[in-house]
Amino acid sequence: MTWKLSTDVEIIATFGLLLGLFTRFFSLALMILTVVAIAAVHWPSNWHTLTELWQAYAITEAGYGNFKLPLMYLLMLLTLLFSGSGRLSVDAWLKNVYPQSKQVHDENNRLSIFNDIIAVSNSGG
Repeated sequence: MTWKLSTDVEIIATFGLLLGLFTRFFSLALMILTVVAIAAVHWPSNWHTLTELWQAYAITEAGYGNFKLPLMYLLMLLTLLFSGSGRLSVDAWLKNVYPQSKQVHDENNRLSIFNDIIAVSNSGG
């Protein structure tokens, strides 16, 4: 089940990144999945020195770990995590359709309702 879940996350997140939909969320999900893949599959199982660990950084069939490509994926996903999607993305379109002022107003509304609930529960009513 875990392999199916990770495959599903990879497929859905890839399409999300291609469309620019929930870019930061999907890039974080793929980063977590990549770190797990490095630890489970790509990290060399028996290494005693940093030289042996460094051999796993090369992309070869020498039986080491070959974690150079996942590290490059992590760096690329890190830039998407910090920068977000661009102007030609679904995220940008959603930001234009639902302006920030409406979100701030809705959040202030939710906070005031939450504060009212706390005030009523503290007053014993």
